[in-house]
Amino acid sequence: MAADYTGLLDELRALRKGRGIFSAEITQRIGPTLRELCHIQADDQVPEVREKLLRHLGDVAAFLPADLRVAASAAVALHPAARHQFLTGRISWLAQRIGRDERTVRRRMDDGIAQLAEVAARCLSAPSPRPENDQSDFYVEQFSAVLILDRGAPEALERRTIVAERDDLDQIVVALSLPTVPAAKDRDRDLAAEVLYGGTLLRRRRPVGSRFEFVLTLPKPLRAGERHEYAMRYRVPDGQAMREHYVYTSPRRCDLFDLRVRFGLVDPPGRIWRVEEAFHRDLDEEVPAGDGLAPDKAGELHVVFRDLLPGFGYGVQWTMP
Repeated sequence: MAADYTGLLDELRALRKGRGIFSAEITQRIGPTLRELCHIQADDQVPEVREKLLRHLGDVAAFLPADLRVAASAAVALHPAARHQFLTGRISWLAQRIGRDERTVRRRMDDGIAQLAEVAARCLSAPSPRPENDQSDFYVEQFSAVLILDRGAPEALERRTIVAERDDLDQIVVALSLPTVPAAKDRDRDLAAEVLYGGTLLRRRRPVGSRFEFVLTLPKPLRAGERHEYAMRYRVPDGQAMREHYVYTSPRRCDLFDLRVRFGLVDPPGRIWRVEEAFHRDLDEEVPAGDGLAPDKAGELHVVFRDLLPGFGYGVQWTMP
């Protein structure tokens, strides 16, 4: 454990130099402990090495506290918005993002790298609990969602294409949160869900008040590398208010998230903005932080996100007039 931690810490500190993960000499920049953590083989080429680093370090970073997660991700250029040519550029970016001086940012990056090494060392020494099923089971190749808001109770149609990362994958867990609306915080939350195709709903769980988990049995066990598509429908019960955002936060790799929101032509939102790489607390602020958006003539909105960073939120948020 100690040797793993020390080795990982040294290697992660070295990885901060230059372009970080996007260094042209990445195969020479990583040591044996990072190679073991990220399952990098001796004959892996640069694109495959980089993809494995992004995926596995992103999975580990998802376990860190929000502030340290973004600091560690920025330090090694894991964060999509912090892929500057030099570490100094990433430090300046983070200083501006969190409103702190660069000396504070350097300390926070050091703390983030240290905790990233600590969690990664535990992953090497023993299997760690995963936030949503075992993240080595599969990744999401494409997630398409349609949120319908102009037909009474809010309804979402979600379709995912997953790729198995081990043999005999026969069950998956689909999880989502339905946060409480402040004006109705004392009322119980509920959510209707059904599988449209691609699986059978085995059981429904509710670990905490706002979180719902649905265990799906697949039609047949998947082999490693095999794709599978399934779709689900969710409906908020009549009379139950919904928070003014639809955001996808995945603990695992997701290559593409395609979202359509139908607001309709009656009572459109006052403001709509794009949510990208957001922490959960950012959504509570209800302050526009991303690009402003406008529905089309049918009252619909379409946004696309690629290469989502695990643990960060992507989608849209709005306020009513």
